[in-house]
Amino acid sequence: MVQSRIGRFLFTAAALLLLGGFQGAFADDLFPVSPDLQHRVNFWIKVFSKYGRDQVIIHDTDHMNVIYDVVDLTEGTGTRRSRFGRVDAARKESAPPSSG
Repeated sequence: MVQSRIGRFLFTAAALLLLGGFQGAFADDLFPVSPDLQHRVNFWIKVFSKYGRDQVIIHDTDHMNVIYDVVDLTEGTGTRRSRFGRVDAARKESAPPSSG
């Protein structure tokens, strides 16, 4: 009984790994991305795969792949206003120097 469970687990794991490998190929065929946009696509893949909904990413407006800071709103307590005050403070601290 234990051996059959292990066998089913290994079969399922192998099948998922194989399908996962094909998924990337299918996505590339279904949604081709021009090289000019690939960095933007990579940014959004990173956003949705690495960060949670309680994290605010502070990034460059022209070069989205340049991330200055990530503010985690789950840390600490306080009102919604005070938590977003931390975002504003981090944005000002991380802002590149203005030219001019």
